[in-house]
Amino acid sequence: MALWLFVSLLTCQAQEGAGTSRSGPTRWKEYIYPAYGFAVTLPQAAKESGVKNGTQYRLYWNEDKGVVVNLTAQLGFTDCASWLDWAKGAFNQPPPDSPFQVSSKLVTIDGEPAIESEVLQANDLQAGYNRQQCLDGRLYGFEARWPKGQRRPTIVNRIIKSFRVLAKETKQ
Repeated sequence: MALWLFVSLLTCQAQEGAGTSRSGPTRWKEYIYPAYGFAVTLPQAAKESGVKNGTQYRLYWNEDKGVVVNLTAQLGFTDCASWLDWAKGAFNQPPPDSPFQVSSKLVTIDGEPAIESEVLQANDLQAGYNRQQCLDGRLYGFEARWPKGQRRPTIVNRIIKSFRVLAKETKQ
């Protein structure tokens, strides 16, 4: 009996870490957003809300673990070369009187430039990751937050890595 209970507990813990819930395995699905020209794989559909000049997608949230992943897609055309010139200058200077400690760098993701930032809040509660990337004339911004002192959650990396821009014929 004790051995059975021990094996059951180990199995439950292994499943929890693999992305399951009490009702069974979490089924990840690719969600397509043609109006903003992208697709992303998620454990549940994103919640959309309008923001100035675009739409914010809450891609993942877990209040118990303090983890959230958002994506903002800008409305309208962005000149990517001009944005990159601006971003190189803006991200090399810390914002004045900011409550955040930010470390930014220029990176290349799938052959395209992006600005990545690691963020620590001054209140010592949260850490985070931001990525700004202009692709095919549209500016996309990822924002992820989790409790300070913890590694970036695997689910954050999985969601961000699954992001892709749709082929032109798929966009609205």
